[in-house]
Amino acid sequence: VALPFTITGGFLDTQRARYDDPSAPRVFAGFRLLAMPEIKLGSHWYGYAAVQVRSTPFFYQDAYSSDRKIDVDVLQCFLGYSRTWNHFAVAVKAGRLESAFGAFPLRYDDMANSLLDQPLAYNYLLLQPGSDSTADYGLTPVNLYGLPAAEVDLSWRRLDTRFQLTNSSPYNPREFTQSGQHPQWTAGGGYTIRQGFRVGVSGYRGPWLEGSHASFVPPGLSVTDFPASAVGVDVQWAQGRLSASGEWDRFVFR
Repeated sequence: VALPFTITGGFLDTQRARYDDPSAPRVFAGFRLLAMPEIKLGSHWYGYAAVQVRSTPFFYQDAYSSDRKIDVDVLQCFLGYSRTWNHFAVAVKAGRLESAFGAFPLRYDDMANSLLDQPLAYNYLLLQPGSDSTADYGLTPVNLYGLPAAEVDLSWRRLDTRFQLTNSSPYNPREFTQSGQHPQWTAGGGYTIRQGFRVGVSGYRGPWLEGSHASFVPPGLSVTDFPASAVGVDVQWAQGRLSASGEWDRFVFR
């Protein structure tokens, strides 16, 4: 049994909360605790979870609300099976998983994230249909709070691949008890050119509109006729104490 954790503290200076309350302060103090318990159940089986406890606002997207509270979020919680043969390895995971799209979800721990917050591709707030204000939040193209999913990871020598099947879109995870569920796929892979230098690609596709948006759909069509697709390219490099990473993403909501 292992229980690594990261504690982060900081200050946020912004006027975003004044969209909600004109008298709200502009400076907020906050903290984030990320606990990642893991248990090994044998030579092949294991369990893993990632639980986040944070004050709000802590992230930039929280700052549109003047409410101060403590939130607890289960980012991941799954059962896994792994096995290796010579240069080949396979892992199967099922439960609540972070999206297999992109490279940043693996760096959501503040000890691994070189940024002060989430990058724009995971933080940009698209406006909801019928909305004309950023105060209505909107849609994040890739949500970092996990969703019910099953995933298979395969690796052979310097090549790694992954395929994930989810019950809803990465932009808006739905629980099994909620409406608006539409099966979706996400796939990715990468190649390690040399030790410390890897290039990866990923993509996803599937319906993205919720049932609550059905009134915006033209007659004769349904929410499943409007898919969202994404493609991403990422690069990681490290040598000694220096490292660099980059990611390019393109999202299309039809």
